[in-house]
Amino acid sequence: MQVCSSLHTPTHERRGLALREHKQGALNPKNGRGWEFNLIQKPRLVYDGICNLCAGAVRFLSLIDHNHAFEYKPFQELGLAVRRRYGMSDREFQGRMHLIGRDGSLMSGPAAITEVCKVLAPFKLVCRLFSSSLADRAYNFIASRRYSLFGCRESCFVVRE
Repeated sequence: MQVCSSLHTPTHERRGLALREHKQGALNPKNGRGWEFNLIQKPRLVYDGICNLCAGAVRFLSLIDHNHAFEYKPFQELGLAVRRRYGMSDREFQGRMHLIGRDGSLMSGPAAITEVCKVLAPFKLVCRLFSSSLADRAYNFIASRRYSLFGCRESCFVVRE
């Protein structure tokens, strides 16, 4: 099993996704700014694209998201402006799943999963499991050990649109 560093920078596995460039600062290899997000039309679930657990969960969620209620974006493609907006370090952004709402609000960890579950029909009842303090502790335990438990990918998983 490959050993993953917490801020591993992978190559990107495109999976047919055409990345949209922000008018004022798309990826420029010379300045390393990263992709900037366009205006938010639907909530975005931000995940660690090299984490096997995260990529598997997002792959599953995207398959049951028949109404395309969410946009799925790996942390590795967040632009600098997005990361700065929330005042979080790369390590903090990469360490949990995050849901960026249409209004720009940010939910993290179990709170983000709870919001996603509320929208995805088969999991509405499961939402309650993610809204307890025990769920938060379990999430933190698994998130901090996800690379050693589940491994990581050589490339960043990106959901097809």
